Amino acid sequence: MSRPFLETAALAISAAVIRVLPLGDGGHVALLESLFGVTVDPAVAKLIATGTWTSAVLFFGFLGRGIAGTVRIWADVVRRRPVVIRPSPHRRATLAAGAAAMLVVDLAVRDGAAAWGAEPALVGGGFLLSGAALMSTFWAPRGTRPTPTLWAAALVGALEGVAALPGLSRPGLALAALLWLGMTDACAFELAFVLPIPAGLLANFWPRLPPHAHLGPGAALALLAVTCTAGLLALLLLRRLVARRLLPAFSAYLVPLGFATLAWGYARP
Repeated sequence: MSRPFLETAALAISAAVIRVLPLGDGGHVALLESLFGVTVDPAVAKLIATGTWTSAVLFFGFLGRGIAGTVRIWADVVRRRPVVIRPSPHRRATLAAGAAAMLVVDLAVRDGAAAWGAEPALVGGGFLLSGAALMSTFWAPRGTRPTPTLWAAALVGALEGVAALPGLSRPGLALAALLWLGMTDACAFELAFVLPIPAGLLANFWPRLPPHAHLGPGAALALLAVTCTAGLLALLLLRRLVARRLLPAFSAYLVPLGFATLAWGYARP
């Protein structure tokens, strides 16, 4: 394998893991660009996002529902129908409410994401908000609700949409909100990743992937495969951490990182 591909693959694996775990992947990309002047290629960024969403579809479809569930999910994607993991009427309405709220808010804040990411103080504030949300789950009571209300799903979807801003963690904010809303650990973990699937598939499978100067079709597929595998492994790890209520442990990383980024933002000329 060529060195550029190996470097790109290492970047993709790291980004996929950070994207799944509540570590604020957009903030890390913004820091990389601000500190070192490195720009992530749009094609690579889209491959990473696509691999991550694919890992979520496979995890909650194949690993969670069996082969038949995965076939139904991908059939809905091909037919451009809403992706429904559990086809009960209430579950369908809940997923639709959350996905719609996320898409609307995501589109509203996406234009400002680049300007937000160019300001380290704002990125640091995002890290601190994510860390505080994760830390708060230490005091969240054990939930008993298997499904949120429509309004609760819309609220969580809106939070995931806001998390398009660098420094904010999409799964972190969603998990914290769902746990405080009284959801069971299993429900919170599933919905935090299932709600964004329709919007993620729409954003990452259309339009088509842009070309990359160093990646041919075979290399792109290999990169997609390693990214998807990294996402699946990260999901398996996070599921155990949520079940053991170890989410606050991530704040031990995000809080000092947030303060350091905030200080750098105010100190730089």
